[in-house]
Amino acid sequence: MNEQAAEFARGLREMADFCEEHDLTPDGSLTMNVWKFTGDEIKEFARIGGWQKKYEGNYFDLERTFSESPMVRLILTTKRDQVCERKVVGTRVVEKPDEDFIRQARKDAPLVNVVEEVVEWECHPLLAPSED
Repeated sequence: MNEQAAEFARGLREMADFCEEHDLTPDGSLTMNVWKFTGDEIKEFARIGGWQKKYEGNYFDLERTFSESPMVRLILTTKRDQVCERKVVGTRVVEKPDEDFIRQARKDAPLVNVVEEVVEWECHPLLAPSED
C-alpha cells in the first residue's frame, strides 16, 4: 500500500471512530466516488468480488455496499470504453433542436433531423452484468 492510500485509510478509520463515539450518523447514505481507473485496474477490483456492476451511457461503475442502514458505499468509475468495446450497429434519424439556434441563445430553435449512431457495447466476460 502506498503512503497516500495508507493515510487515506487512517483518516477514514478516525472518522468512523469519531462517528461511533459521538453517535453520529448521516441521514440516508454516505457514498464515496473514486474516478481515475484504467480498464486493467477496474478488472483487478472486479476480481475481488462483492461488487455490483452498473453500465450507464459512456460510464462503467463498480459499486460495493459496506453497510445497509445507513448505507455506506464505494463507487469506482471509469469510462465504459476502458472495459467494453463500442460497436456501431447502425444509424437512426431523430429530431433535435437546431444547434445553430441554441448557440445563438435563441429559445425558438426549430427541430431538424439528425443522424445518430446506434451503439451496442460488447463487454468482456469478467465484467458481464451481475446475475443478481
